[in-house]
Amino acid sequence: MLNYINKKIIPIFQKFLLTYRSSKVGLSERAGLTFISTFLLQAARFLVSFVVTPIVVRGLGTELYGAWRMMQQSVGYLSFTDLRSMGTLKFTLAVRQHVEDVEEKRRQIGSALKLWMITLPVFVACGIILIWQVSNFIKVRPQYGEYYAFVRKNRFAWS
Repeated sequence: MLNYINKKIIPIFQKFLLTYRSSKVGLSERAGLTFISTFLLQAARFLVSFVVTPIVVRGLGTELYGAWRMMQQSVGYLSFTDLRSMGTLKFTLAVRQHVEDVEEKRRQIGSALKLWMITLPVFVACGIILIWQVSNFIKVRPQYGEYYAFVRKNRFAWS
């Protein structure tokens, strides 16, 4: 299997990488390569999830797996408290990369850092409240109590 990957698949990605780095490549070709890489990333995530999910369900059991997925979803909701100031900064700097005004870029960076510093305590506070209250809205049978506490602590630590 590794020989197949090394001989067949890696050269394909090397060809795409060389094409992408070439100065002759236009925006359409780069957009196409971005689409292909995004598609491959999504396909890989699907395949990993397709393989790993039955293993996790078998290991945890259906009840604890459901609790684990609910905690995972809660962490996803928690991410709304982060206003993505750094992602917005990256976008605005990319759009205005050809502008020579350094002061404007410094103001953008400063504003993004200030917004991040304002939202960080809110994010941490919401996370603490969520960890503290998770046992009130995700119920499991008492026989799983010790294992559930371990999963709860580690689920939020990994996020």
